Parts: sequence; C-alpha cells; structure tokens
Amino acid sequence: MGIQLRKLIFLLTIFLFFSLRAFCQWQWQNPLPQGNDLNDIIYLSESNIIVVGASGTILKSTNLGSTWESIDSKTTSNLNKIFFVNSQKGWIIGNGGTILYSSDEGNSWDKQTSTLSEAYNDVYFTDSFNGWIASSNGINGALLHTTNGGMDWTIQYNNLPHNLTSIVFIDTNQGFAVGDYGLYLRTTNGGDTWSVSSINYSPRSVSINFSDNLNGWIGTLSSALFFTTDGGNSWDYVDLNQFKNGEAISSIRDAKFFDKFNGIVIGKGEDTGNLYANGKIFYTSDSGATWNDVSKSALPVNSVANGGSGKWWISGDNGLIAKTTDNGNSWINFNKGNTAFLLSLSFIDENNGWVSGISGEILRTTNGGQNWNLVNIPSPSRVMDICFINSSIGWISLYSGQIYKTTNGGSSWTEQNNPAHDSNEPLDMIYFIDKDFGWACSGANYGSHIYRTTDGGQSWNWASALYGILDLYFSSKDVGFAVAYHSIYKTTDGGATWNENNPGTNNSIFSLSFIDENNGWAAGQQYIYRTTNAGTTWKDTVLSNINGQIESIFFKDNLHGWFICNSTDKNGSNRVYYTNDGGLNWNVQADNIEKWLKKIFFINQSKGWIVGEGGTILGTDNGGITSVGKIKDKSLPIKFELYQNYPNPFNPSTIISYDIKKPGIVSIKIFDVLGREISTLVNKYQEVGNYKVKFNALNLSNGIYFYRLICGENVQAKKMILLK
Repeated sequence: MGIQLRKLIFLLTIFLFFSLRAFCQWQWQNPLPQGNDLNDIIYLSESNIIVVGASGTILKSTNLGSTWESIDSKTTSNLNKIFFVNSQKGWIIGNGGTILYSSDEGNSWDKQTSTLSEAYNDVYFTDSFNGWIASSNGINGALLHTTNGGMDWTIQYNNLPHNLTSIVFIDTNQGFAVGDYGLYLRTTNGGDTWSVSSINYSPRSVSINFSDNLNGWIGTLSSALFFTTDGGNSWDYVDLNQFKNGEAISSIRDAKFFDKFNGIVIGKGEDTGNLYANGKIFYTSDSGATWNDVSKSALPVNSVANGGSGKWWISGDNGLIAKTTDNGNSWINFNKGNTAFLLSLSFIDENNGWVSGISGEILRTTNGGQNWNLVNIPSPSRVMDICFINSSIGWISLYSGQIYKTTNGGSSWTEQNNPAHDSNEPLDMIYFIDKDFGWACSGANYGSHIYRTTDGGQSWNWASALYGILDLYFSSKDVGFAVAYHSIYKTTDGGATWNENNPGTNNSIFSLSFIDENNGWAAGQQYIYRTTNAGTTWKDTVLSNINGQIESIFFKDNLHGWFICNSTDKNGSNRVYYTNDGGLNWNVQADNIEKWLKKIFFINQSKGWIVGEGGTILGTDNGGITSVGKIKDKSLPIKFELYQNYPNPFNPSTIISYDIKKPGIVSIKIFDVLGREISTLVNKYQEVGNYKVKFNALNLSNGIYFYRLICGENVQAKKMILLK
C-alpha cells in the first residue's frame, strides 16, 4: 500500500470516529434562538446576516435566518451598533467604550483600544481606515475618529452640548451626526472639521440615514420623523401618528430607505400599562408623503436593515428577529417562544416541568426543556407561583388571590376556595410537600398572610401572618422556614407560630434553600447565610464583588449550589454563580444574560433551569460548566477537542477552533484528499485554553480538505469543503 494512500486512510479513520460537540453549558430554552434584546441588525448578503444586542450578544445567520450561531464577543457590555465597510471588515460598538473589529465577515471579533469608557452609540467608516464613533460622555457628547482602521482612536470633538447618538456619510466628504435635543453636526471636508448646530423642535434624535445626496431622514424618540430634500440644509418633520392604525407610536428607533421612494420606520408603541409595549412599523412608497401602518410585532423593534427591493429585516426586544419580503404586509418571525415575565418553575424529574408567568401563561415540558408548550390557562390573572408533586397533581396561586389545582398535568384546573380570594389578596407563593399538606402566602405588600391546607386544598385556613415574607420552605408538615426582610423564621407547628432568628444584618434576604431539616442557606443582596443545625445559628459569607442582588439560591447537596444575581449597574449583565464547597467560594458560570432572573432550580447536580424576564428559560445538562451560548475566555477546557470549522463550506477563508486541556506543543496541519500536507497553521507550545486559527485557501482549488490537531498523545482531525 502506498504512503499517500495510507495517509488518506489514516485521516478518514480519524474523521469517522469524531463525535459532535457535547452540550456543556447554560443554554437558552426559551425564547429561541435567545432572549436578550437585539439593538442592531445588518444584512450583508443572503449568507451573512448579523445582529448584536445586550450583554455582548452577537448572532449570525448564513442561511437567511433558518439557523443562528452565537459568536463570542469577548464582552458582556451592551452592543449598540454594527457597521461593515465591505464584506470582510466590520466594527461593533457598545457601552463601556466597547469597540470590536472583524476582518473575516463577522465570524470572529477582537477588541480594539478604546479612548473613552462611555456608551458608544453609533459607528461609521468611509473606507477601511477612516471611521467615526458617536458617543456619550457623561451628560455631554463626543465624536471619536480613527485613520488606521480602529487601531487608534482620538477624540475629535469633546464636551458637545448633548449626547451624540447617530452618524452617517453620504460620500467621502459629506457627513452628518445627530444627538439629544436636536444636536446636529455636519462636515463637508471628510470629517476634518464639523459644524455644530441644532434642529429646532427636535427631541432626542436616535438615527440619521440618507438614500442619496439630497434625501435624508432623522428618527427621534417621539412620533416625529424629520426629513430633508436639500442635502441637510433644511429639515422639516412629519408626525407618523396621523397614519397610525390602532396603537400610536411613542418613539422611533430606526428609519431606513431603500431608495428615494421606499422606506420603513420602526419603533415602540405607546405605554398602555403592560410590561412591554408593542412594536410599530410604518412603510412608505412615496418618499414619506404618506405612510402605511404595517405593525405586526408584539415587541418593541430597535433596528431595521434593507435586504433588497421589498425585503426588510428587523431586530428588537426579547430576541426579536423577523423579515418581510413584501414591504411589511407579512412577516416571518425567527424568534420562537413565549416572552412574558416568568416568575416560577416546578420540576418533578429530569424531563417533566412547568413554568408560570406574569401574563397568566403556564408552559410545560416533557423532555427537559427541549420543547415548551402552553397548557390550559384557568384564569387570565397573573400566575405568581406553581408547584407540582408528581406528573399529574399540581397547584398555582394567582395575583387575584385564587388557587387552582390540576390532577392531569395542567390539562384542566379546578378552583379551590380560600380566604385570600375573598379579599382579593395576591398570593405570591404556594408550597406543597405531598398531596395533602400545603401552604400559600400573600407577599410583603399584601398582608403577608399564610394559609394552610391538610387535605390537598379542599379547604384552606388562615395559619398566621409574617410581615414581609419573601420565601418559604417546609421539610415536613410541622417544620418550616421563611425569610422576611432582614430575618429568618422557623416554625415547628406547621406555620401557626414563628420564631425569629436575625442573622445580624440590615440587608434584605430574598431566598431560601434547604437540603434537609438541618442544612440550609439564605441569601439576599450580597450576603449568604448557612445553617447546619436547623436554623439555631447562621454563619454569613459576604460577597462584596458581585455588584448586584442575589435573587434566588438553590443547593442540591452539602457542596453543590447555585445562585442568580441581578446587576445593580444599568450597563451590567445578570449572572449565575456556582460553588462546590458548600458556599465558601463562588465562581461565575454565566455573565452574558440581560434579562432579570427570578428563580433557579436543580433536579440533580447536572440538570437545572432558570426562569425570568422576557420568557427567559435557561437550562443546563452538566451543572452549567460554561456560560450561556458561548465559551468564556476565563473558563478552562475540560477536554481536548477540535471543532468543526466555520463557515463550512467556505470561500476562501474559515476559522478553526480547538481546546487544549494540557499544555504542550500544538500542531495543526492541512491535508488534501491524497494525504499530502498543504499547510501548517500552528506549530508551537500553547497553554491550556480555547484557541482559534484562520485558514486561507485563496490559492487552492475546490474540494475536500482535512485539518489535524495534535498535542502530545492526543490527535483529532476533521474534514472541510472549499467551494469557490
């Protein structure tokens, strides 16, 4: 057998034995593909659509939205805008002075040096070297400029009278920027100098775009759309609400025109008292003389991108991504799932679980969260809490004070009479230890009454009142614990009386978790308290660096526990923390979640779920080893692994990612189908970590190629397809 043939057989054998990457992190289960707010979308081609958003979110589709890949942004800052100067080179800017750069069609992103640490609102490049960033700078605005593709940024204008929010160029010489309170900047010499003025009667401007050298539009945080027909020398406005169909538009988020005649404006509906306002979408085909209200989105829309004649893409809150091919008459949504605020969850095993929400919805899964389906809703009132003891029997408590029971997994519900309903007292909590013994509680703002049943809810009786109660746990029909404001309470008579145990803090305590009658934890703000003697004494751990409020804590045994922390920083992300030593030390598992997190629960050490704002359901199959939707830079690989290149097929370049579990000499080589070595991409010592390398096949012909990773005794290989 020839040497070349043996090489080929060797490579093919390696390839056939490789398996797909394991599911090993917190993942979005609802909504899908994810639920963070999406602030901007760009359509580069049918094979390259990118959206960016809160908590460092970057999603990319190469198949017109059928699937979306999460791209590592290396940041948890909110990302506000994305801009590409050509098909390869692009920039993303965001809060905290975040600047990201890509030279490979957005497949990977690297940070660029930032001049300020403020919110960057918009970015525009006239070529690969010259670019500008519209920025906030405290209560003022700033304009940043680069002449070397973002390697260095200088402050061209500082202390502008108001925040600068959007910037655009109509050619290499003429550019415009807008900001709060009508702030208006203009250049006619390629950005060397800018005139600073204001547009009368303009509230905060959020976007500026031109369809040609004469016709331009400015969107504002109102219903007023400003327009110019003389290249920006003068501006007038139209009130879009004169064209509304139903709900009014309260603020414009973006306005884009495909040509002089055809344009689309998107934004947010009026505040009707609901948790989320509806999205508003207007379309014009006569240069803005008249507008058609084509609103179809139930969520606020933040950005719009043009995909060709009649084709528009939008992104918005709670992960909204949608497209139209007929100028908004019909829309295809790519985000799936419920987006109401989810308040509670209950699982009985690895597969069967229920979650409940603020709009009266109940979702059920029978496969661990791979799919969530609406079940019968007994009342439109807010479902505050849910508790199941097996696959059939469960209870819910409502904001209206009602309690319902199901005996068929939620297919139908029967109301149970209780004193809280008679007084319309919202019931925040419901807790059962078996089919007979249960408790329901009104919250801190509604009397803090505790009701008890001993017959499965056929009758409910007032047990006691515990002012400010926020969480409840019972280990038996007699012994239970509760937290209320700054104290922890214990009962030994089923909740009739309570003994206070103040752990010595003025900080609020929000959550309880017990693994048995003796061992438990309580948490709130930046403190965690632990007892090993049934609540007689509590030992505290201060977590001074978490920058947030602990909302919910859960322990599965004496060592393994998790808590969710909601950031108190308006630009911060919410986090999941984990301990494997009983709570002495805590590490961040996930920190790229924008939505407020409400409850966390684990059925065992591996399988767990989190619910929260915007329909958020996160799930993990391995205790949450890595972060939501991406591998964190600071997490260490748990195994040696070579990943499938992306994109694949590719032309002419692709990214190869790999994990090194042990340090050593690393080799990555490329082979053709005959086993001939084509290129060596890596041949050096590397520490433990996650790595990426780019392979450029510009001078190679179409066909199948193999790439092989070697480190010590570990060898893996995969195939890739070059398709020009």
